[in-house]
Amino acid sequence: MTLLNRKGQIFSTDLMIASIVFLFILTTAAVYGNQLANRLYFIEQDSEMRQIGQQAANILLLTTGSPANWQQLSSLEEVNVIGLAEHQNFLSIEKMTQMKTLTSSNYEDLKEVLGLSKFDFKLEVKSLQNNLIVESFGQEPGLESRVVSINRIAIYDSNNVVVRLRVFE
Repeated sequence: MTLLNRKGQIFSTDLMIASIVFLFILTTAAVYGNQLANRLYFIEQDSEMRQIGQQAANILLLTTGSPANWQQLSSLEEVNVIGLAEHQNFLSIEKMTQMKTLTSSNYEDLKEVLGLSKFDFKLEVKSLQNNLIVESFGQEPGLESRVVSINRIAIYDSNNVVVRLRVFE
């Protein structure tokens, strides 16, 4: 009779230890799975920001816009595409001035036309000769913002410049 009681106690202790080990493994797998899902989400978001930012930078620097004289129109509603180029990689002073005005007066509509409606942006034009910022418009990203930077070389006012488009949430 004493042997039967001992076997039953050992069995219940084994079951309890096995259950604890199983729950530990299950909890660890759930935590790591959640962390992996979060990393994948942020990687997808960064990839989307980079892709949209590259498209916006290419359109801004490689095209004149649609219509080509968009900077002379009275309303942003008449503009299909905003391009800052007089021709490929040569930036127009007049278009840059108009974009700066639109950024301060009509930022949300401007983001929509640029294809950046889900994100905010900051555009800076920096001289390669003296490393000074020649033009800057848009919003400044916060300290906690995830930022994607797209850099392009261009010519602005007869100077070689780096055009940096920062896209962020």
